[in-house]
Order: sequence, then C-alpha cells, then structure tokens
Amino acid sequence: MQENKTFITISIPSLNRLESLKLVIYSILRLNFSNYEVLIVDDHSDEDIGGFIKSLSCNKIRFIYNKRRVGFKSVYEMALLKARGKYVMTLGNDDIMCDKQMLAHICSALMQKEVGFAKTGLV
Repeated sequence: MQENKTFITISIPSLNRLESLKLVIYSILRLNFSNYEVLIVDDHSDEDIGGFIKSLSCNKIRFIYNKRRVGFKSVYEMALLKARGKYVMTLGNDDIMCDKQMLAHICSALMQKEVGFAKTGLV
C-alpha cells in the first residue's frame, strides 16, 4: 500500500455559481503551500464547471460530477470520503483564500499538534 503523500485536501462542494468558483480556484492556486489537492464535487450543475476545471490542466485539482442531483449533504459527505489528504479543509464555492500564507499557517498548526477538528475565521 502506497503511503498518502497529500497533506491536505481542500474540498469544495459545488452547484452552479461558476464565476465565484473560478475566484475560489484562482485564490487556491496562488497559495505558497504546495502539498495539497483540490477536490470539487459538483452536484449536477447546469453550468460547465467540468469544462473550466479541465481547461486549467492542473494535476492538483480533481473533479467529480454527479450524474443527478443528490443534495448538499450527500455532496459534502462524498467530498470527505473521496479526499486523499491526511487532513480535509472544506470551502464553499464562494470562499476566497485572500492571504497567500493562509494554508501554510493552517498546515503548520496541524503539524505541530494532533488535531481532529479545526475552524478558521471568516472575513
């Protein structure tokens, strides 16, 4: 069995709102911490979110598209179950990471202590 090398999964449950999701993705891709994956679980959007993700050609982003709408709770659970990281951070499809250092700070705190659950503040 191969050891999991991804430290943190940034999971994003998604339904439509492509323009705001783009801002979220761009804010993540500019972070200065690199040991992460982004997992977007789309609940059968009407917008072409998969096409946008594919256009980025980024191996850090995984995309799961539900063939039918299952609701937020199921999408959220699927994102947690499919995450490959040791830790999982969930963002909404309109949550922007403004500080390039944010993920590095969060992961540094996680490395220093055995943490089961953490919450960050919002601006």
